[in-house]
Amino acid sequence: MTQYDDIFMRDALDDTGQIPSGVRTAYHSPDVIPWGNQTVGDPQTFFVDNYDQNPGKNLVANEINYIYTRGKNLASGAANGQIYLYWVKSSLLSQPSEWRNNKVPTATPGQNYSNVSASQANQIVVGESAFQWSVPAPPTGYHYCLVSQVVTAANPNPIPDDFNSTGGFVGWVVDNPGIAWRNVSVLSNASPPSYQVTTAFQNLDDTEELYAFTVEARNLPQGTTVSLVCSEAGPNPPIDSSGTVTQQNPWYLYTENSLPAHFSSGLVTTVRLPTGQSWPPDATIDITYNRIVGSHDQEILLRHAKTPAEIGLPEELHDKVSGTMVRLGTYNIVVDS
Repeated sequence: MTQYDDIFMRDALDDTGQIPSGVRTAYHSPDVIPWGNQTVGDPQTFFVDNYDQNPGKNLVANEINYIYTRGKNLASGAANGQIYLYWVKSSLLSQPSEWRNNKVPTATPGQNYSNVSASQANQIVVGESAFQWSVPAPPTGYHYCLVSQVVTAANPNPIPDDFNSTGGFVGWVVDNPGIAWRNVSVLSNASPPSYQVTTAFQNLDDTEELYAFTVEARNLPQGTTVSLVCSEAGPNPPIDSSGTVTQQNPWYLYTENSLPAHFSSGLVTTVRLPTGQSWPPDATIDITYNRIVGSHDQEILLRHAKTPAEIGLPEELHDKVSGTMVRLGTYNIVVDS
């Protein structure tokens, strides 16, 4: 591993700027901070003081939303740059062509980036301007994910063309401290007892490959039902898996499915609470998308592949996993206490 030496945004709270980062997932960035339709009085202080936390609120459709960004300067001295922010409909894997033109503007007319400036090494920096986005209502069943890009003189970090393999996508995401993703929805405990989200997914390869979908649910009431469905023909077996939450916490739902070459579709995840129940504070639901890796695969996939234990799956699922795997995407649902 090597240490990045410029302004970076974390993939997760335990990301320290090493290349590759080594974190379990690259889609929970605490440095892309949606704040709903409210502003923060002193963001430069507020978001520095809670750097050890992952704050954020849900985006509000059809209203102006404010999104804050921050980073850390790993250069040996002063550094500055710009942060750009992009939106994409909720997804477990998105090609750059699906979001590279979806820049979120700031409050400054004509400016679609936020400046960051550090006077010394290891300084935490907050974008000088919040991104200000009038969020359109997403397509039925979808939400939005956010992607940030840090651009500096030393690391211009251009957005690449679409990838022609899963390995190329994995290498760019894992080895790039200048890119951060936030794939998160926030529920309140007064939300309706049924929740549904559609997340896009793809097989980028020229060959049929085996993928795994996992739901990890924490602090949900016993009797909650969870289902994963893709109605489009192609996956083998068809993606149609469901289960009922037991007293086990966390509780898991796991399915493996072969996807045809260049297959692209949407995964519908539905969560229904038992009658009379409400969302418990601090409940979380992680939907993850993993590529099962075989000896025929690219070296970069073999290098990043992890065992079920290393990727965090419980022992009772290990026998269901057909091999080592690479995590491609995660969508996180949290309940705001």
